[in-house]
Amino acid sequence: MKPRARFAGLLTCVSIALAGVTAGATASQAASCPSAEVGGRAVGWIDVGEGRVPIKRTTYPVGGQFNPPPSHEVVGLSARHQPLLADHGSTVLAWHVRYGKGCNGALNSILGKPVGSTFSLTSTDGARRTFRITERQSVKRGNYRPEWFRTNGTPQMTLFTCSDLRNGSFQRTRVIVAEPVAAS
Repeated sequence: MKPRARFAGLLTCVSIALAGVTAGATASQAASCPSAEVGGRAVGWIDVGEGRVPIKRTTYPVGGQFNPPPSHEVVGLSARHQPLLADHGSTVLAWHVRYGKGCNGALNSILGKPVGSTFSLTSTDGARRTFRITERQSVKRGNYRPEWFRTNGTPQMTLFTCSDLRNGSFQRTRVIVAEPVAAS
């Protein structure tokens, strides 16, 4: 199977996201948002600015859909790709840009970061690595490049989320690629 075909169905965002989501949540909306407790135990955290978002392992069937845990408060780590802080290949993370009305993704702040910006990942054993954003893309859903999922070569982090909500369906995927910053 060609890499592009294998990954064409990799990411599909939740269809329960609603059109007309507002940026701020009222108290009643916030109460209906899924907590960060879903998806099991955290395997690490991603730190962007002042925020710290838990990373939880998630899987997808071969040729199927890769969905992060069902909460806007967590990031999913693909168990089919390289592990967190791998020394080679792509570590693949995805999050929900929103998970219902008023439940905007906790990692959305990274979407406004320009190429050259940094963020850090910390594993549960305390290992920490800083990454620099090297690429930002918005692509049609399913139009993913094989190098975003490579299993060898220099280490990289590839992050995915949905964008361009139309009639209750996300049309595009936002992709951010980052490489480790050499320790000084």
